[in-house]
Amino acid sequence: MCGYIANSQGLPGGQYDNYERKPLNNTSEMRAMISANYKIISNDRFTINDLGIKASAFASENLTIGVEYFYLFDQSVAFTPVEGEPTAALRFDYYALNTSYFISRSFLLTSLGLNIGFGQMSFTASQGSPILDDLTGDWVTIIEPVANIYIQMYKYIFLNVSAGYRIVNGVEYNDLDNSDLSGFSSGIGLTYMF
Repeated sequence: MCGYIANSQGLPGGQYDNYERKPLNNTSEMRAMISANYKIISNDRFTINDLGIKASAFASENLTIGVEYFYLFDQSVAFTPVEGEPTAALRFDYYALNTSYFISRSFLLTSLGLNIGFGQMSFTASQGSPILDDLTGDWVTIIEPVANIYIQMYKYIFLNVSAGYRIVNGVEYNDLDNSDLSGFSSGIGLTYMF
C-alpha cells in the first residue's frame, strides 16, 4: 500500500501536474531584480515620455536598494530656451538611487518606493529649426515617491506597473520651470527577479 502512495507523486494528479500552478516565487527567495520600463509624466503643459532601466538587490526579505537610469526619448518638450530664438527640443536624462519596501508577497507583489537622483538638461534642434545644441547643459535634482505592482507572468518574469509623482528642482531655462518637468508619473515594464 505504501508503495502505491509513493509512486502516485510521479503520476498525473501528483505533486505538480501540468495544469497546476506552482506556488509564487515570493521575495524571500529573490536576491535581485532588473527592469526595463516606459514612464509617462503629465502636468499642465507637457506629457513627457521616458525609457529606462532599473537594477536592485534585496537588502532584506522586503527591502530593495538599487539604481535607475531614464531618458526622454522623443521631442515631446518643445520650448524657447532664449527669448526671440527658435523653438528647441529638450534633451533630458537622469540617474537615481531607489529603494522599495515590499508590503505584499501574494500573487500581486506590491511595494512602495522612493527615487532620489540628479539629471542633466540640454536642447537641440526641434522640427527642423536651425538652433545649435546646448553643450553646457543644466543640472537638476529629482525626487519621486512611487508605488509598484508586480504581476507574475512566467517563473521569474513579472509585468510591473507603477504610479508616483516626480519633483524636479533646478530648472533655469527661459521658457521652462520646475513644474514643467514635474508631475504625476505612471509606468509599465518587464521585471526579471532572480
